[in-house]
Amino acid sequence: MAERTIVGVDFSGGGKDTAVGNTWVTKGRFDGKTLIVVEGYPCPISRLKLQKLLLRLPLGSVAALDFPFGVATRLFHDFLLPGNYTMKDIWDRVSEMRFENKEGKKGETFDTLRANHPKLKRRFEEKYYDEESLSPQDELMRYMTYHGIRMLKGLHEKCPDRWHIPPLHSGRTREDKVMLLEVMPGAALNVRGFHEQYKSYKKNNGPNTLKHLNNRKHIIDELPNAFDIRLPDVGKHRDLFIFNDDALDSFIAAIVAALWANGTEFPLPENDNDPNLRNAARLEGCIYAPSKSPNKV
Repeated sequence: MAERTIVGVDFSGGGKDTAVGNTWVTKGRFDGKTLIVVEGYPCPISRLKLQKLLLRLPLGSVAALDFPFGVATRLFHDFLLPGNYTMKDIWDRVSEMRFENKEGKKGETFDTLRANHPKLKRRFEEKYYDEESLSPQDELMRYMTYHGIRMLKGLHEKCPDRWHIPPLHSGRTREDKVMLLEVMPGAALNVRGFHEQYKSYKKNNGPNTLKHLNNRKHIIDELPNAFDIRLPDVGKHRDLFIFNDDALDSFIAAIVAALWANGTEFPLPENDNDPNLRNAARLEGCIYAPSKSPNKV
């Protein structure tokens, strides 16, 4: 395959769009077999600068983003949408909402919607990644969902014809588009053999800090074997990955983007035999993770 630019993002909904917080990005080059990290990455980035980075990517790039691209269709009746709508209409509707209504004024807020449906998952995750996934409205996910969807809306408004976003659009990659792929590093780790580590590798504080640290070390050491591609920069960034799980997640997201680009098999909603799931996924979005490797247990 021709060399592609690859981006992996561990997304945070905390703070202001202009603040550099816990959003991390890994940028690399991938030739189908080897992922080379570009100098200066992984690095933390504000949501505003992340949007600018995505807008500057060359056509044919694949960017894997770790936040929900949508919410369950079972919430849509609360959105009061007209008859025929797409995922982009959901982005518009969510972006019209405030997140919180601290002043007590009347008006719709995404947080109120979330409070009414805190555990409601999308259909694809219920079937394929129920163990790993959380509801997009979950307490731990809600900021990511809201601000991530607002970023997708902003990207689409600035360059509506630039993006290829499954399952809104069909097919793997296109040379004349930039691919935006929803991913979850934990789901990718679980299907590739890290069945225990993926449950407990995040955070650097609390009573399980040492366990999290040792799990990250194990993940880092086994990444090239688990994902069947060459990762020559793992050693260079080993200390960063050990002590910063957000940086590690951005790198894992980049690996998933690379596997998508080289044609590795993924469970796809369009291949499911349930028409209700297929139709729901086109509106809700879904997590993409590589299939289980035949060499992994």
